[in-house]
Amino acid sequence: MGFLDPAGYLHLAGRIKDVIIRGGENISPAEIEAELTSIEGVADAKVMGAPHAIFGESVEACVTTQETESFDTGRVLEALRARMPRYKVSAHIFPYREFPLNVNGKLDQRALYISMLGKLRGIEVNEELAGGITVFEITVKNSSYAIGPVTMLVEDLARSIGYEPRRVAKIRLAVEEMLIERIMYAYSGAGDIHVRIALMPEWLRVSFSDNGAEYAVDKRRDTSTSARIILGSVDNFHTERREGI
Repeated sequence: MGFLDPAGYLHLAGRIKDVIIRGGENISPAEIEAELTSIEGVADAKVMGAPHAIFGESVEACVTTQETESFDTGRVLEALRARMPRYKVSAHIFPYREFPLNVNGKLDQRALYISMLGKLRGIEVNEELAGGITVFEITVKNSSYAIGPVTMLVEDLARSIGYEPRRVAKIRLAVEEMLIERIMYAYSGAGDIHVRIALMPEWLRVSFSDNGAEYAVDKRRDTSTSARIILGSVDNFHTERREGI
């Protein structure tokens, strides 16, 4: 992208493929990055779009700074609001000591994007927790065994609660084993599995149900190795069959 000034000079303003479309507005990340790097304390900036349920994409900014512990994101956001239209101002600013680099020593944008989405998920989880219980529902198709998104979500949520890394790993492994056991080994007539994850500040509950045979595990019937691991790792856990999920 670019524009011609009155004197006829061409000014480059970013790449078309990097455009963020927020609520129908086309936003150039390069324009916001230029404003961010002119603010005191910001060494470098990378602006990216993130999926948003209402606007389609939200504007998110990652910056490098030597003040990662004391960096005042509110001050930077206020400075942006004074310089740019509100729809261009980033929803969040994520400070980094340095950005991830690829083998060529250049910015690894994919790695930074994944890291930014992880930080954004942490903010969203904390906001949800502040308002009470959070529920996520996922369907695992029996034909594809696509359990990865489920185990990753459970791992992210357990980490967001504040469980230490070893406990998080045990929870993820237990849920993974439970799903594999349910789909592949439990019986041949397993249908699509519905996973319901309820999250509160002090506990995590994972409920399984499907349209196959009856299957239930609770604290009185830990009938499998994976169930015992889960029951030993999570404060409040049960699996159950429910009609109509």
